[in-house]
Amino acid sequence: MGEYKGYKGKDQALPPWQVWPRPPKMGQWSENAITILRKRNYLLRNEEGEVIETPEDMCWRVAVETALAEENYGASEKEIREIAEKIYNLMVEGKFIFNTPTLTNSGKGRNLSKAACTAFVVDDDMGHIFEMLQTMALVQQAGGGTGFSFSRLRPKGDRVSSTGGESSGPVEFIRVFNRATEAVKQGGIRRGASLACLAADHPDIKEFIQSKLDGDLTNFNISVMARDDFMRKATGEDSDPYYPLINPRNGEVWGQANAQELFDTICEAAWSTGDPGLLFYDTINRDNPTPQVGTIETTNPCVTGDTWVWVGEGLRQVRDLLDKPFSIITPEGEEQEVLPFFPTGKKAVYRVETTRGYEIKATADHLIQTDKGWVPVQELTPDTAIALGTFNNPDTSLDPEEFGQGQLLGWLIGDGSFNDTDAILSFWGKDRKLAEKWAGKLGVTPVSSKDRDEVRLKSRTVTKLAAAYGITDTLSKTITDEIMKASLSLQAGLLSALFTADGSVQICPRGRFSLRLAQSDLTLLKRVQLILSRFGIISSIYKRRSAQERLLPDGKGGEAVYRTKPQYELVLTSQAAAAFVERLGFASEEKQALATSYLASLTRGPYRDKPYARVRKVEYLGQEEVYDVQVPGANAFVANGLIVHNCGEQPLLHGEACNLGALNVAKYWDPEKKRIREEELRQDAAFAVRALDNVIDVSAYPTPEMDRIVRANRKVGLGILGLADLLIAAEHPYDSEEGRQFAARVMAIVQEGAHAGSQELAEDRGTFPNWEESTWGQKGIPMRNATTTTVAPNGTTGIIIGGTGGIEPIFAVAYTRRTADDQILRFIHPLFEEVARREGFYSEELMDRVARVGTVRGVDGVPEKWQKIFASAHDIHWRDHIKMQAVLQQHVDNAISKTVNLPHSATVGDVKAAYTLAWKLGCKGITIFRDGSKQGILTTGTKVDVKVGEPAAAETLAWLEEQLANPKAFNQLQNYLRKRGYVLAEWGNVRPMELPDQLPARWFERETPVGKAQIFVTELDGKPVQLFIQVGHGGSDIQADCEAIGRLASGLLRAGVPLRWVTKQLKGIGGDRQLGFGPDRVRSLADAIGKVLYDEYLSNGSKEQAAAQEQLELPSQGPSFGLCPSCGNYTLMRAEGCAKCMCGYSEC
Repeated sequence: MGEYKGYKGKDQALPPWQVWPRPPKMGQWSENAITILRKRNYLLRNEEGEVIETPEDMCWRVAVETALAEENYGASEKEIREIAEKIYNLMVEGKFIFNTPTLTNSGKGRNLSKAACTAFVVDDDMGHIFEMLQTMALVQQAGGGTGFSFSRLRPKGDRVSSTGGESSGPVEFIRVFNRATEAVKQGGIRRGASLACLAADHPDIKEFIQSKLDGDLTNFNISVMARDDFMRKATGEDSDPYYPLINPRNGEVWGQANAQELFDTICEAAWSTGDPGLLFYDTINRDNPTPQVGTIETTNPCVTGDTWVWVGEGLRQVRDLLDKPFSIITPEGEEQEVLPFFPTGKKAVYRVETTRGYEIKATADHLIQTDKGWVPVQELTPDTAIALGTFNNPDTSLDPEEFGQGQLLGWLIGDGSFNDTDAILSFWGKDRKLAEKWAGKLGVTPVSSKDRDEVRLKSRTVTKLAAAYGITDTLSKTITDEIMKASLSLQAGLLSALFTADGSVQICPRGRFSLRLAQSDLTLLKRVQLILSRFGIISSIYKRRSAQERLLPDGKGGEAVYRTKPQYELVLTSQAAAAFVERLGFASEEKQALATSYLASLTRGPYRDKPYARVRKVEYLGQEEVYDVQVPGANAFVANGLIVHNCGEQPLLHGEACNLGALNVAKYWDPEKKRIREEELRQDAAFAVRALDNVIDVSAYPTPEMDRIVRANRKVGLGILGLADLLIAAEHPYDSEEGRQFAARVMAIVQEGAHAGSQELAEDRGTFPNWEESTWGQKGIPMRNATTTTVAPNGTTGIIIGGTGGIEPIFAVAYTRRTADDQILRFIHPLFEEVARREGFYSEELMDRVARVGTVRGVDGVPEKWQKIFASAHDIHWRDHIKMQAVLQQHVDNAISKTVNLPHSATVGDVKAAYTLAWKLGCKGITIFRDGSKQGILTTGTKVDVKVGEPAAAETLAWLEEQLANPKAFNQLQNYLRKRGYVLAEWGNVRPMELPDQLPARWFERETPVGKAQIFVTELDGKPVQLFIQVGHGGSDIQADCEAIGRLASGLLRAGVPLRWVTKQLKGIGGDRQLGFGPDRVRSLADAIGKVLYDEYLSNGSKEQAAAQEQLELPSQGPSFGLCPSCGNYTLMRAEGCAKCMCGYSEC
């Protein structure tokens, strides 16, 4: 195995799991489990590709690697080995199993993630889009799944300012991700699979919903993110069905949509393909454990790189804080060490302007502190009072030398100038005393003006000092970036001199006292305002005069019209002015004495300033690079003088991954006492959370951002599997109220144990970094993990440890499998056979009948009680699937992955009712699958009416198996179906259906780059089934191409290929000659043919022919099986959003 960085960081020849003796306990592994472990690379192989470990070896490898994390918390080697042995025993006993990436990547010395799923938000930036594409590949290569929100991408046809072109829209980029996924195998184990989400208010939502109708996006499931207000409109609770469609680039309304019509479109697409599912945004966020950190499926709150932030050294811009940890100043004035800001891409940015002059640029969802609490930028309204960053007692101990340097710079900016070589400081009136004082320090001689009340100091020292802070001539005489980043002492001196040179003191009756600084340089005043805020001094900036033309002396004894600059004034009133005098003071002794004397004469002190600035306006600026930071504990910082919330990641959103595991609850049933061993289940759940928390520590993540987010919330997802087996053992029907309540109690026990385990870890290891601002922190409950429970599909891992997947009912009570030598083998669920023998109704003939029909419901000879208990997925009404999901969701922190199965006969209305029920019952999302809706699935395990004494009907599975096994009968069946407009799909043997001798046809004429095309379309029941194309004369090369396109397109249409798919292959093909512009452009002959078919048969509102091309339909409510490419049997079924086989094969 080579060198291994093992226990206590020592290099050793072998890893600990090969050095430490494996515990003696052995597991019981089914044939399918062994097949999966060997074929799917769960077991280690040598360089020749030979398997070199047993299932027990795998369990020990995973257990030891996971237990090594205990070293981080002071555990000894003995304690680590004890933890490893406990994990190992749970695994080989079939009680617990980790998610696949943990099983496959543990102990391999690879820098691979062990997380099962990672979620990302794709930003509206080309660089970020392809960065996410690369990250997706890395995550899937490690065996993890990926989910993407594409809701931030601008809609199709929107402008792209950098190129002057138009955006492709999110659906086209999803196709790019889909094609990339084709090339990635998850950890060398399975083809990559992903989820794409789009908000219901995105302008491209309809294209997204219909994106899978043509068979595209084979590696993506899709879901619509729907808010409660959308669902209320969609279901008619809100009588107004219309809602706005929003361009995420700038927040503009692009139009409106009818929610009821869009809901119909969603349900029609789901009826046809199983996609899209629905994710219920508001339900998800109501259970969000870190609401102050962020909301799920919203944009990440961020600020721009030029934002000024209070740090320990003074002021810094965000763009300067990206490389290393730094000390940030909280709004309370406390220093706190934090990790660097990190870039999150280019996003829509808004400027918030206040009536006092403070302003900030941030994303729409960035939280700003107001007098009403935290409010996102997009919800700020004029006159909203924003909190200013000021604290009462800042540290004002100043360095005299730096203070003096600051005074020289402040005077240069206020009353200074440059000649060719030196800086010149000018002093007027009473301020001339300062010239005498500073001349001695600078070693220069004051020069008095003969005709003006002015004294000048010309100093090479001041010139060098100014150059060090970015001031080299009169044009650069302002507060530069270098001054903004200077020490507090230098800045204090600068303000003292600047207010002395250019400022004024105004004393009014009734205790009104103010300091004012007038300038035409607005940027200078805004920077003065920010520096003042660091000293706890509030100020306001007012525009006193707009730019205008004025009659002014021309210097030649006359007057001329000159364009004047606008004039602004920064004002400190009452308490702020007093704070300036106390903390900074004037450089002029006369001004300082005047102000101090006045303040001393007040009997009640100056009026207090309210630490708020009211919003003047919020305006969209465009796209800009933005940045995030985490401030644990305080959760806030001061940006441009305003108090803002610390930026944060969303729960299981951008870059956050979740480590999953599952307990096989069927193993906790006590058959003698007829009850669950509750305490054992609770204790094992607590220990399983400890193991999953360890996985976070021993796991690597593809990007630093993912690593940071995962460790900030430390989410784990302990789920269950084997629920169907447990319900059978407890004799509770899956679709009964007692079954649901029993299942809910089991899930509640698991959650109780998981929470207790996380609380115990928090006491030993500390809470997760974002705990204080989480709902756990608000309740005062210490937790190591933001979430602890999730129900995943667990299809493959369930097979490995011998349990049914997740919370799904049993797949089938019985089924048959055909071997390579055409033998038909029967497989019976072991619990059903055990019950049948125990209850006395077992017979070979009955088992054969159950295997033929795939269910026990309605089968004579099976007692009614057991017909109810052994209900399979397709026996159970979709309402009961949803009710089970909803009742378990009450005891799950995260979400539940479950497929709601609908029979082939289900209508679009049934889909709509299912989606509505899931929303009303509080499910976080829903995925449905209508039997037989996917292209290429052949219905074989069919439920039929079977009566005692009657032979099995010709439609049953056994009869069909016999026809398929007999070549002659197979050809007869295929011809019979083809003549009636059906296609029996078998790879390499799909033949187009036969057409009647006479059919109507339509004629179209189109100009193409190769000449005028005559296109004849033959129709059957209004659907195109055959094409004839004529361009030029017979025998020409182009006519040969016409004939080829016509023959191939006709064959595809007659073979049942969806028209939408055919047109997609033809449309858009381009050559070097094109005709027309815009939508009328014809790129090639093939493009013209595709446009004719699309325009005449798809875009005019007629139903796609694929929807009417019914597959071989038997009177069915039973499961639909497809041909498994692994075992070669018709045992491939759609479950948990993916095609899976009983042999363990999975397309996901």
